[in-house]
Amino acid sequence: MDIEAAFELAQRSIVAKTGKSLIDSQKSVLQGIIEGKKLREITEVHRYNDSYVKQVSASLCKYLSTAFGEPVNKDNIRSALEQRLHLEQRNLEFVAVPDREIASCVPDWDSAPDVEPFYGRQSELEQLKGWIADEDRSRLVVLYGMGGIGKTFLAVKAGKQLEKDFDAVVWRSIKQTPSLSKLMASIEDVINPGYIPTAKLSAEESITKLINSLKERRCLIILDELESIFDPNNFAGRYLPEYEPYAELIKRIATENHESSVLIVSREKVADIAELEGNRVHTLQVSGSGEITQRILENQGLEYSQAWQAIATNYGSNPLALKIMIAIIQDLYGGQAEDFLRGSQATAYYSFHTLLDAQFDRLSPKEKELMFILAILQKASIAQIINDNWLDLPRSDLIMYMGSLRRRSLLERDNSEFSLQPMVWRHTVGRFTQIIEECIIYLIKAEEPNIEEVNRILGSYPWQQKGQDNHRFLSLLQDYFRARPVGKRLGEALQTLEKAYPTVNSYAIDNLKVLLNTL
Repeated sequence: MDIEAAFELAQRSIVAKTGKSLIDSQKSVLQGIIEGKKLREITEVHRYNDSYVKQVSASLCKYLSTAFGEPVNKDNIRSALEQRLHLEQRNLEFVAVPDREIASCVPDWDSAPDVEPFYGRQSELEQLKGWIADEDRSRLVVLYGMGGIGKTFLAVKAGKQLEKDFDAVVWRSIKQTPSLSKLMASIEDVINPGYIPTAKLSAEESITKLINSLKERRCLIILDELESIFDPNNFAGRYLPEYEPYAELIKRIATENHESSVLIVSREKVADIAELEGNRVHTLQVSGSGEITQRILENQGLEYSQAWQAIATNYGSNPLALKIMIAIIQDLYGGQAEDFLRGSQATAYYSFHTLLDAQFDRLSPKEKELMFILAILQKASIAQIINDNWLDLPRSDLIMYMGSLRRRSLLERDNSEFSLQPMVWRHTVGRFTQIIEECIIYLIKAEEPNIEEVNRILGSYPWQQKGQDNHRFLSLLQDYFRARPVGKRLGEALQTLEKAYPTVNSYAIDNLKVLLNTL
């Protein structure tokens, strides 16, 4: 059977399946495939997502699979024809070139942000590209870090530079919380345009279909904002019940054999990723960058002075936080960071609270308690928290909660001691102060205050630490209550507590006395 005969058979098969005659452009696509040309080269001209290309490629693959008695995909059509139709290489009107040289990538960046200009993070970028582009490419990489730190920019930049290494690159945001089947269909439409679903697939079937596609083509899939489907009332990185199938997707991507890569971007590290990590599964925490700080300032025409360095350090060198601070200081202080540092930082600090509020509100009650404890102590080990009875928790539970806070990128570790990132510490003190204020107002106004609730809020922790400098914490409390009307009525709240003695936890009375003394 020669090329013309193969073409005629394939054409008749497609017409029989679709009930439609092929137009000239469809025939040219089919002719090119039969002659051994790569589908990607031909469809680049005709636009790969046109319906006729899907029909032609899908029907041809089905026809050849039946004729040859084995599965045939777009990349092995030529070799199948050569083997089964006994066509000689000299009769094929093309020059054989390695796939990587003739392959053209199909990119779908959807609503991914523009990452230019991109500066800094060269080490992270090279690390990421190395994992994904090496011969033993990583099947799964998880990028995680605080909001505004630059995770998405890093992922998109790496993907743009690696397009040539893949047949398809797909970026999708999980912010709108799509169901797994909807997400799978969206990805399949790009990486497998010839696929025409005949029935609604289950979550397991959708995953299997995607894994098979990742085996047939080299694809890079970037899933951004995965934290959108995590359960805010659970430990970090655990899914909401309706999104549990995503856990199976990630597990199968990490453990099954394929030559594609999936890059996940999230504010929280996936909870079960530790048991999957290995030579083809990696995680990378993205943190603040002094180099990016300098470049942002330079682009704004500002000098990287000690004052700006202090401000950047105060906010963990978070690029988004720094941009907000620059806008405020330029508007209110004429760009003079030194003048800002000589004044109150509260106003500028609270301009960044919305991003941190969103992350703080995802914490479980015990995680919030731990954050308040670390705000007071400023640095503590797990052993110290247990031995000094700061939190009524078994050691195993405390370790789980601390691990959860680490996966949320809220804790810094120095050997065995933990502390909050500078801007996280300030935000946590602010949240704690608001709770204290609400409790004091309640004490003043309530005729018969619930002392048990007051003890829980005011008497859980000693605010002043003997033998440990927590002056910064007390100073923020002092600044806050000095500027609030309720600060002038602290004495009334203290009298209420003293009248209720001895039912009141002694910490509650001592804490109010400390606050009164600082004022």
